[in-house]
Amino acid sequence: MDRPTKQARIDAFRRLCRDQGLPLTEQRMTVLEVVLDLDNHPTADQVHEAVARRDPGVSRATVYRALESLARIGVITKACHPGKAVRYDLSLIHISEPTRLKTRSRMPSSA
Repeated sequence: MDRPTKQARIDAFRRLCRDQGLPLTEQRMTVLEVVLDLDNHPTADQVHEAVARRDPGVSRATVYRALESLARIGVITKACHPGKAVRYDLSLIHISEPTRLKTRSRMPSSA
């Protein structure tokens, strides 16, 4: 990913965190930067290895929690296949667009 695109994604992530009231932690930022840098649909262990090169004291659990929180808000996607390791990738949704939860109201049937 080129530098301007990466910076735009990071800036959009900061806005998204602010808008959703999610704390912008150093760990989340580092994990996001690693996923942006890796282009091979990494597993959580691969992300942890790359994060640990930047921050040797980071725990595997911290990276897993950061990945889960990024997936929960739609910044990255989580691909689960039976019998294979979970993989993470950039979300197909452009994170500079506001994330809105859509709800459907249930209309009582008239029949």
